[in-house]
Amino acid sequence: MNTSYQLAKQAVTGLAKENFSLYPEDYPIENDMATNEASENVSDLAKAYWDNRTELDTQRDEDGGVTIIDYVEWCQAAFAETL
Repeated sequence: MNTSYQLAKQAVTGLAKENFSLYPEDYPIENDMATNEASENVSDLAKAYWDNRTELDTQRDEDGGVTIIDYVEWCQAAFAETL
């Protein structure tokens, strides 16, 4: 994986983890499992990050071959680490 890809992954993962920490009520867990609401909110968070990228973020993502699917997967993986 190239540097742009890794930089994007680190940035998105870091933002997601911070969001999960600051707003736990948006990511409810029952019986050590993410609820449907939590899963939907994680996907929505990733899409919001994608839609609100700066010009520099967009260029970094293009250079790294990053897609919105990557953003969603990275946010899902970051949330899974919190379970």
